[in-house]
Amino acid sequence: MQFRVTPKKITKLKINLDSMISFGSVTFRELARVAGFINSLYLAVGPIARLFTRQMRATVQARSYWDCSFSHSSPLSEELRFWSTNIEAFNGYGIQFRLTLGAVIFLRC
Repeated sequence: MQFRVTPKKITKLKINLDSMISFGSVTFRELARVAGFINSLYLAVGPIARLFTRQMRATVQARSYWDCSFSHSSPLSEELRFWSTNIEAFNGYGIQFRLTLGAVIFLRC
């Protein structure tokens, strides 16, 4: 019982990430699109999706215009490379049931 991302979506994400890494520059719109897509995979990837998109989100928040190109910083480059190389390893987050504990007391008369 796991949430999984389809191989087609993983391939699409890897293509976008690899093109961003190879060009060395990206627009804020493209970066926001990739960060949003990774965050949408939260159920299948787990909490790592929110932890390792911090540089992307911080960069997008500091934008001046959506369609400006910029060279990405070292931490942002590392984050993009992380997702490009590890997205398949994190695919398949287990469904966890929330257990609630309760107590029942029986009294003898």
